[in-house]
Amino acid sequence: MLEFAELGQNQGEIEKKEVFTPLAEHLSEILPRVGALGDAVDDQVSKISIAR
Repeated sequence: MLEFAELGQNQGEIEKKEVFTPLAEHLSEILPRVGALGDAVDDQVSKISIAR
């Protein structure tokens, strides 16, 4: 019975890796773009503030 429980636990870990690894790779591509977009917005907001 213990072996079966260990197998179930290992299966859960494998499923997590299959889901989270592609997700992490996807986020690593998106986050720099989001950061650059945030920087661009900050620049525009500061230009508007200076113009006022």
